[in-house]
Amino acid sequence: MDSGETEVVAELRVRSPSVATRDDFSVRVQRSGRIADVKAAIERAHEAAPPARDMRIIWKGRILDDDARVASIYEDARAAAAGIQTLHFVLSTLPPSMQQGAKSIAGSSSTSNSHVSDAHARGRPEAPPAARPPPVVTPLGSRFQYVLVDGVPHLVEWPEVDLQQHHHQAEPADRPRSSSSSSSSGRVRAFEEAYARVVARCEAIEQRLEQARARAPEAPAPAPAAAPAPQPAAMLRGAVLGAVWSFGWLMLRVAMAVLLLAHDASLERIFVLTFVIAAVAVARSAWARRQIRLFDRQPQPQPQPRHQHEEEEEQHQEQQQQQPLREYTALEKACALAVALVTSLVPSEPFHLPDADE
Repeated sequence: MDSGETEVVAELRVRSPSVATRDDFSVRVQRSGRIADVKAAIERAHEAAPPARDMRIIWKGRILDDDARVASIYEDARAAAAGIQTLHFVLSTLPPSMQQGAKSIAGSSSTSNSHVSDAHARGRPEAPPAARPPPVVTPLGSRFQYVLVDGVPHLVEWPEVDLQQHHHQAEPADRPRSSSSSSSSGRVRAFEEAYARVVARCEAIEQRLEQARARAPEAPAPAPAAAPAPQPAAMLRGAVLGAVWSFGWLMLRVAMAVLLLAHDASLERIFVLTFVIAAVAVARSAWARRQIRLFDRQPQPQPQPRHQHEEEEEQHQEQQQQQPLREYTALEKACALAVALVTSLVPSEPFHLPDADE
Protein backbone atom coordinates (compact mmCIF):
# COMPACT_ATOMS: atom_id res chain seq x y z
CA MET A 1 0.00 0.00 0.00
CA ASP A 2 1.58 3.30 -1.04
CA SER A 3 1.84 6.48 1.02
CA GLY A 4 -0.85 8.27 -1.04
CA GLU A 5 -3.50 5.75 -0.01
CA THR A 6 -2.61 5.86 3.73
CA GLU A 7 -3.25 9.59 3.87
CA VAL A 8 -6.89 9.21 2.75
CA VAL A 9 -9.29 9.97 5.63
CA ALA A 10 -12.75 8.38 5.75
CA GLU A 11 -15.72 9.95 7.50
CA LEU A 12 -18.05 7.38 9.08
CA ARG A 13 -21.53 8.11 10.42
CA VAL A 14 -22.19 6.18 13.64
CA ARG A 15 -25.53 4.96 15.03
CA SER A 16 -26.27 2.80 18.06
CA PRO A 17 -29.40 1.08 19.40
CA SER A 18 -27.73 0.62 22.81
CA VAL A 19 -26.58 4.18 23.60
CA ALA A 20 -28.33 7.45 22.80
CA THR A 21 -26.42 9.00 19.90
CA ARG A 22 -26.87 12.25 18.01
CA ASP A 23 -28.04 12.07 14.43
CA ASP A 24 -24.99 13.98 13.19
CA PHE A 25 -22.45 11.98 15.19
CA SER A 26 -19.52 10.82 13.04
CA VAL A 27 -15.84 9.97 13.36
CA ARG A 28 -12.91 10.48 11.00
CA VAL A 29 -10.30 7.75 10.60
CA GLN A 30 -7.80 6.81 7.93
CA ARG A 31 -8.87 4.25 5.38
CA SER A 32 -5.72 2.30 6.08
CA GLY A 33 -6.69 1.96 9.74
CA ARG A 34 -8.44 -0.95 11.42
CA ILE A 35 -11.85 -1.34 12.99
CA ALA A 36 -10.16 -1.20 16.40
CA ASP A 37 -9.12 2.36 15.56
CA VAL A 38 -12.77 3.15 14.77
CA LYS A 39 -13.84 1.84 18.20
CA ALA A 40 -11.19 3.98 19.91
CA ALA A 41 -12.34 7.05 17.97
CA ILE A 42 -15.95 6.41 19.00
CA GLU A 43 -14.95 6.06 22.66
CA ARG A 44 -13.05 9.37 22.52
CA ALA A 45 -15.70 11.37 20.64
CA HIS A 46 -18.96 9.95 22.09
CA GLU A 47 -20.60 11.76 25.01
CA ALA A 48 -21.34 8.51 26.90
CA ALA A 49 -17.76 7.24 26.34
CA PRO A 50 -18.77 3.63 25.65
CA PRO A 51 -15.87 1.24 26.26
CA ALA A 52 -14.19 0.09 23.09
CA ARG A 53 -13.64 -3.42 24.42
CA ASP A 54 -17.40 -3.98 24.69
CA MET A 55 -18.25 -2.63 21.22
CA ARG A 56 -19.35 -4.65 18.24
CA ILE A 57 -19.19 -2.77 14.91
CA ILE A 58 -21.91 -3.74 12.40
CA TRP A 59 -21.90 -2.76 8.72
CA LYS A 60 -24.65 -3.88 6.35
CA GLY A 61 -25.84 -6.61 8.72
CA ARG A 62 -22.48 -8.24 9.46
CA ILE A 63 -20.07 -7.80 12.38
CA LEU A 64 -16.60 -6.47 11.49
CA ASP A 65 -13.55 -7.89 13.21
CA ASP A 66 -11.06 -5.62 14.96
CA ASP A 67 -8.35 -6.53 12.45
CA ALA A 68 -10.51 -5.65 9.43
CA ARG A 69 -9.45 -2.61 7.45
CA VAL A 70 -11.59 0.46 6.96
CA ALA A 71 -10.75 0.37 3.26
CA SER A 72 -12.67 -2.92 2.94
CA ILE A 73 -15.89 -0.96 3.43
CA TYR A 74 -15.19 1.06 0.29
CA GLU A 75 -14.34 -1.92 -1.90
CA ASP A 76 -17.98 -2.06 -3.00
CA ALA A 77 -18.62 0.22 -5.99
CA ARG A 78 -21.89 1.50 -4.51
CA ALA A 79 -20.24 2.29 -1.19
CA ALA A 80 -17.42 4.12 -2.92
CA ALA A 81 -19.91 6.18 -4.91
CA ALA A 82 -22.02 6.99 -1.84
CA GLY A 83 -19.05 8.50 0.02
CA ILE A 84 -19.87 8.63 3.72
CA GLN A 85 -20.86 5.26 5.22
CA THR A 86 -23.04 4.45 8.23
CA LEU A 87 -21.86 2.04 10.95
CA HIS A 88 -23.76 0.72 13.96
CA PHE A 89 -22.24 -0.33 17.26
CA VAL A 90 -23.76 -2.33 20.09
CA LEU A 91 -22.43 -3.03 23.58
CA SER A 92 -22.05 -6.44 25.15
CA THR A 93 -22.52 -4.84 28.62
CA LEU A 94 -24.77 -1.98 29.73
CA PRO A 95 -23.27 1.50 30.24
CA PRO A 96 -22.90 2.80 33.84
CA SER A 97 -26.12 4.84 33.74
CA MET A 98 -28.17 1.86 32.60
CA GLN A 99 -26.42 -0.43 35.11
CA GLN A 100 -27.58 1.81 37.98
CA GLY A 101 -31.18 1.59 36.77
CA ALA A 102 -30.91 -2.18 36.49
CA LYS A 103 -29.52 -2.39 40.01
CA SER A 104 -32.43 -0.34 41.40
CA ILE A 105 -34.93 -2.60 39.64
CA ALA A 106 -33.16 -5.69 40.94
CA GLY A 107 -33.20 -4.25 44.48
CA SER A 108 -36.93 -3.59 44.37
CA SER A 109 -37.63 -7.09 43.08
CA SER A 110 -35.46 -8.64 45.81
CA THR A 111 -37.29 -6.56 48.43
CA SER A 112 -40.67 -7.78 47.19
CA ASN A 113 -39.42 -11.36 47.22
CA SER A 114 -38.22 -10.93 50.80
CA HIS A 115 -41.65 -9.65 51.84
CA VAL A 116 -43.26 -12.68 50.25
CA SER A 117 -40.85 -15.07 51.99
CA ASP A 118 -41.49 -13.35 55.36
CA ALA A 119 -45.22 -13.71 54.87
CA HIS A 120 -44.85 -17.42 54.20
CA ALA A 121 -42.60 -17.77 57.25
CA ARG A 122 -45.26 -16.16 59.48
CA GLY A 123 -47.83 -18.66 58.17
CA ARG A 124 -50.03 -16.03 56.57
CA PRO A 125 -50.44 -16.97 52.92
CA GLU A 126 -51.25 -14.17 50.54
CA ALA A 127 -53.57 -14.42 47.61
CA PRO A 128 -51.68 -14.95 44.37
CA PRO A 129 -51.95 -12.19 41.78
CA ALA A 130 -54.69 -12.34 39.22
CA ALA A 131 -53.93 -14.77 36.45
CA ARG A 132 -53.08 -13.14 33.16
CA PRO A 133 -55.70 -13.97 30.54
CA PRO A 134 -54.47 -15.78 27.45
CA PRO A 135 -53.87 -13.67 24.35
CA VAL A 136 -56.94 -13.26 22.18
CA VAL A 137 -56.74 -12.82 18.43
CA THR A 138 -59.27 -10.18 17.44
CA PRO A 139 -60.54 -9.78 13.87
CA LEU A 140 -60.04 -6.68 11.80
CA GLY A 141 -61.79 -3.48 12.77
CA SER A 142 -64.08 -3.55 9.76
CA ARG A 143 -67.25 -5.63 9.95
CA PHE A 144 -67.04 -6.39 6.22
CA GLN A 145 -64.61 -9.11 5.15
CA TYR A 146 -63.82 -10.97 1.93
CA VAL A 147 -64.67 -14.68 2.05
CA LEU A 148 -63.59 -17.13 -0.66
CA VAL A 149 -66.39 -19.42 -1.81
CA ASP A 150 -65.27 -21.85 -4.53
CA GLY A 151 -62.38 -19.54 -5.34
CA VAL A 152 -64.62 -16.47 -5.79
CA PRO A 153 -64.24 -13.60 -3.27
CA HIS A 154 -67.47 -12.32 -1.72
CA LEU A 155 -67.75 -9.25 0.50
CA VAL A 156 -69.91 -10.20 3.50
CA GLU A 157 -70.74 -8.68 6.86
CA TRP A 158 -69.53 -10.53 9.96
CA PRO A 159 -71.74 -10.69 13.06
CA GLU A 160 -70.70 -8.51 15.95
CA VAL A 161 -68.82 -10.59 18.53
CA ASP A 162 -67.75 -8.82 21.70
CA LEU A 163 -64.27 -10.23 22.19
CA GLN A 164 -62.88 -7.30 24.15
CA GLN A 165 -65.26 -8.08 27.01
CA HIS A 166 -63.54 -11.44 27.56
CA HIS A 167 -60.16 -9.79 27.18
CA HIS A 168 -60.70 -7.16 29.89
CA GLN A 169 -62.43 -9.39 32.46
CA ALA A 170 -60.06 -10.70 35.11
CA GLU A 171 -60.39 -14.36 35.88
CA PRO A 172 -60.62 -15.36 39.55
CA ALA A 173 -57.58 -16.97 41.12
CA ASP A 174 -59.30 -20.21 42.02
CA ARG A 175 -60.69 -20.79 38.49
CA PRO A 176 -59.03 -23.78 36.89
CA ARG A 177 -57.05 -23.36 33.68
CA SER A 178 -59.64 -25.37 31.74
CA SER A 179 -62.04 -22.38 31.89
CA SER A 180 -59.80 -20.32 29.60
CA SER A 181 -59.57 -23.18 27.12
CA SER A 182 -63.36 -23.61 27.19
CA SER A 183 -63.91 -19.89 26.58
CA SER A 184 -61.46 -19.90 23.66
CA SER A 185 -63.16 -22.99 22.20
CA GLY A 186 -66.53 -21.23 22.58
CA ARG A 187 -65.21 -18.23 20.63
CA VAL A 188 -63.83 -20.51 17.93
CA ARG A 189 -67.20 -22.26 17.72
CA ALA A 190 -68.96 -18.89 17.42
CA PHE A 191 -66.66 -17.94 14.53
CA GLU A 192 -67.26 -21.28 12.84
CA GLU A 193 -71.03 -20.82 13.09
CA ALA A 194 -70.75 -17.29 11.69
CA TYR A 195 -68.60 -18.55 8.81
CA ALA A 196 -71.10 -21.33 8.10
CA ARG A 197 -73.93 -18.78 7.93
CA VAL A 198 -71.90 -16.61 5.57
CA VAL A 199 -71.13 -19.58 3.30
CA ALA A 200 -74.81 -20.58 3.27
CA ARG A 201 -75.78 -17.03 2.33
CA CYS A 202 -73.25 -16.96 -0.51
CA GLU A 203 -74.51 -20.31 -1.81
CA ALA A 204 -78.09 -19.01 -1.77
CA ILE A 205 -76.99 -15.96 -3.76
CA GLU A 206 -75.24 -18.17 -6.32
CA GLN A 207 -78.34 -20.36 -6.66
CA ARG A 208 -80.51 -17.31 -7.31
CA LEU A 209 -78.05 -16.10 -9.94
CA GLU A 210 -78.07 -19.49 -11.67
CA GLN A 211 -81.87 -19.54 -11.68
CA ALA A 212 -81.93 -16.06 -13.18
CA ARG A 213 -79.47 -17.14 -15.91
CA ALA A 214 -81.62 -20.21 -16.65
CA ARG A 215 -84.76 -18.10 -16.99
CA ALA A 216 -83.10 -15.48 -19.18
CA PRO A 217 -83.16 -17.48 -22.49
CA GLU A 218 -86.80 -18.43 -21.93
CA ALA A 219 -87.92 -14.80 -21.83
CA PRO A 220 -89.42 -13.72 -25.17
CA ALA A 221 -87.32 -11.44 -27.26
CA PRO A 222 -88.59 -7.88 -27.47
CA ALA A 223 -90.73 -7.32 -30.54
CA PRO A 224 -89.21 -4.95 -33.10
CA ALA A 225 -90.73 -1.55 -33.34
CA ALA A 226 -93.53 -1.47 -35.89
CA ALA A 227 -92.87 0.68 -38.91
CA PRO A 228 -95.14 3.71 -39.16
CA ALA A 229 -98.11 2.97 -41.37
CA PRO A 230 -98.14 4.99 -44.60
CA GLN A 231 -100.77 7.68 -44.75
CA PRO A 232 -103.68 6.90 -47.08
CA ALA A 233 -103.65 10.31 -48.75
CA ALA A 234 -99.98 10.03 -49.65
CA MET A 235 -100.44 6.52 -51.04
CA LEU A 236 -103.43 7.59 -53.17
CA ARG A 237 -101.65 10.68 -54.46
CA GLY A 238 -98.60 8.67 -55.47
CA ALA A 239 -100.68 6.04 -57.28
CA VAL A 240 -102.73 8.64 -59.20
CA LEU A 241 -99.68 10.64 -60.23
CA GLY A 242 -97.91 7.49 -61.40
CA ALA A 243 -100.86 6.35 -63.50
CA VAL A 244 -101.41 9.81 -65.04
CA TRP A 245 -97.73 10.19 -65.82
CA SER A 246 -97.50 6.78 -67.51
CA PHE A 247 -100.61 7.34 -69.62
CA GLY A 248 -99.63 10.89 -70.56
CA TRP A 249 -96.11 9.85 -71.54
CA LEU A 250 -97.48 7.10 -73.77
CA MET A 251 -99.98 9.43 -75.51
CA LEU A 252 -97.29 12.06 -75.96
CA ARG A 253 -95.01 9.64 -77.75
CA VAL A 254 -97.88 8.54 -80.00
CA ALA A 255 -98.75 12.17 -80.85
CA MET A 256 -95.13 12.99 -81.64
CA ALA A 257 -94.92 10.01 -83.96
CA VAL A 258 -98.10 11.11 -85.74
CA LEU A 259 -96.81 14.65 -86.16
CA LEU A 260 -93.47 13.53 -87.48
CA LEU A 261 -94.99 11.14 -90.01
CA ALA A 262 -97.69 13.54 -91.26
CA HIS A 263 -97.50 14.50 -94.98
CA ASP A 264 -98.46 18.09 -94.73
CA ALA A 265 -96.64 20.25 -92.21
CA SER A 266 -97.49 23.80 -91.38
CA LEU A 267 -95.85 26.55 -89.32
CA GLU A 268 -98.34 26.15 -86.50
CA ARG A 269 -97.69 22.40 -86.35
CA ILE A 270 -93.92 22.98 -86.16
CA PHE A 271 -94.38 25.45 -83.27
CA VAL A 272 -96.60 23.01 -81.44
CA LEU A 273 -94.08 20.23 -81.94
CA THR A 274 -91.24 22.43 -80.66
CA PHE A 275 -93.25 23.42 -77.62
CA VAL A 276 -94.08 19.80 -76.84
CA ILE A 277 -90.41 18.79 -77.13
CA ALA A 278 -89.38 21.62 -74.81
CA ALA A 279 -92.05 20.67 -72.28
CA VAL A 280 -90.90 17.05 -72.32
CA ALA A 281 -87.27 18.12 -71.81
CA VAL A 282 -88.23 20.30 -68.85
CA ALA A 283 -90.36 17.54 -67.32
CA ARG A 284 -87.49 15.08 -67.54
CA SER A 285 -84.91 17.50 -66.09
CA ALA A 286 -83.41 17.29 -62.58
CA TRP A 287 -85.12 20.53 -61.54
CA ALA A 288 -88.57 19.05 -62.23
CA ARG A 289 -87.70 15.89 -60.30
CA ARG A 290 -86.48 17.93 -57.33
CA GLN A 291 -89.70 19.96 -57.33
CA ILE A 292 -91.75 16.76 -57.36
CA ARG A 293 -89.77 15.37 -54.38
CA LEU A 294 -90.24 18.61 -52.45
CA PHE A 295 -93.96 18.46 -53.13
CA ASP A 296 -94.13 14.89 -51.81
CA ARG A 297 -92.21 15.88 -48.63
CA GLN A 298 -94.67 18.55 -47.57
CA PRO A 299 -95.99 17.82 -44.06
CA GLN A 300 -99.43 16.38 -44.08
CA PRO A 301 -101.99 17.25 -41.41
CA GLN A 302 -102.17 14.71 -38.63
CA PRO A 303 -105.37 12.69 -38.75
CA GLN A 304 -107.76 13.06 -35.88
CA PRO A 305 -108.06 10.11 -33.52
CA ARG A 306 -110.79 7.79 -34.65
CA HIS A 307 -112.42 4.72 -33.33
CA GLN A 308 -111.05 1.31 -34.07
CA HIS A 309 -113.94 0.21 -36.26
CA GLU A 310 -113.63 3.33 -38.42
CA GLU A 311 -109.93 2.65 -38.96
CA GLU A 312 -110.66 -0.95 -39.89
CA GLU A 313 -113.30 0.12 -42.45
CA GLU A 314 -110.95 2.67 -43.99
CA GLN A 315 -108.14 0.14 -44.27
CA HIS A 316 -110.53 -2.31 -45.95
CA GLN A 317 -111.60 0.33 -48.49
CA GLU A 318 -107.98 1.25 -49.22
CA GLN A 319 -107.10 -2.38 -49.83
CA GLN A 320 -109.98 -2.62 -52.32
CA GLN A 321 -108.95 0.58 -54.09
CA GLN A 322 -105.27 -0.31 -54.26
CA GLN A 323 -104.94 -2.41 -57.37
CA PRO A 324 -101.75 -3.00 -59.33
CA LEU A 325 -101.23 -0.42 -62.09
CA ARG A 326 -101.37 -1.75 -65.58
CA GLU A 327 -98.04 -1.91 -67.36
CA TYR A 328 -98.21 -1.62 -71.16
CA THR A 329 -96.30 -4.38 -72.84
CA ALA A 330 -93.98 -3.90 -75.78
CA LEU A 331 -96.52 -5.54 -78.12
CA GLU A 332 -99.24 -3.07 -77.14
CA LYS A 333 -96.88 -0.17 -77.65
CA ALA A 334 -95.90 -1.49 -81.09
CA CYS A 335 -99.57 -1.88 -82.05
CA ALA A 336 -100.33 1.69 -81.03
CA LEU A 337 -97.37 2.95 -83.03
CA ALA A 338 -98.49 0.96 -86.11
CA VAL A 339 -102.01 2.37 -85.84
CA ALA A 340 -100.64 5.88 -85.67
CA LEU A 341 -98.44 5.21 -88.68
CA VAL A 342 -101.33 3.84 -90.73
CA THR A 343 -103.60 6.75 -89.87
CA SER A 344 -100.90 9.19 -90.81
CA LEU A 345 -100.64 7.67 -94.29
CA VAL A 346 -104.28 8.50 -95.06
CA PRO A 347 -104.30 11.60 -97.32
CA SER A 348 -105.94 14.67 -95.93
CA GLU A 349 -106.67 18.12 -97.20
CA PRO A 350 -103.71 20.44 -96.99
CA PHE A 351 -103.81 23.37 -94.62
CA HIS A 352 -104.38 26.72 -96.30
CA LEU A 353 -104.74 30.22 -95.09
CA PRO A 354 -108.22 31.77 -95.47
CA ASP A 355 -108.65 34.39 -98.15
CA ALA A 356 -109.00 37.98 -97.23
CA ASP A 357 -112.44 38.30 -98.71
CA GLU A 358 -113.69 35.28 -96.79
